[in-house]
Amino acid sequence: MRSLPTLAGLPARLNLFAGTLLLAALTACQTPPAAPLARASLQERQVAALVRAGFRLTDGGWALDLDSRILFDTDSDHLGARSQATIARIAQTLIEADIDKLSIEGHTDNTGGESYNLRLSQRRAEAVARAIAEQGIPYANIQQSGLGSAHPVADNSNENGRAQNRRVAIIVPIS
Repeated sequence: MRSLPTLAGLPARLNLFAGTLLLAALTACQTPPAAPLARASLQERQVAALVRAGFRLTDGGWALDLDSRILFDTDSDHLGARSQATIARIAQTLIEADIDKLSIEGHTDNTGGESYNLRLSQRRAEAVARAIAEQGIPYANIQQSGLGSAHPVADNSNENGRAQNRRVAIIVPIS
């Protein structure tokens, strides 16, 4: 049986121990991995504020789907008092975190024609954008888009599902 080579004349067992220590030391000295792209444009405190507010990371940015908090009646873009209060709290969280660039997506259920639903979902996005701007985020910094019924989150075959699909999403873009 061949003997293992030794470093500086040390016995093989000590060589193994020294090699393990060297590997551990080199591993500890590695540069930490780069921050994910999603966090690169946001500070840690901003990400923490978004997470606390219920935002989740998506391909398009940090998104808060307001389907359970801000629902619209059928064929309506009106924000009730409860919805306005919810939007005010979210806007204040964003302002305190120094986040002032947003995208708002409006959605509808599948009742009505496609072109009508696109216009209605746009009006819903605009209503939420105006409510956020009233809290202090510049309206010009809030992109709005109406997506109609193209992205349902629930089954449109029943009233409960359709109600969940009449919603908006607030997105903090990743840039």
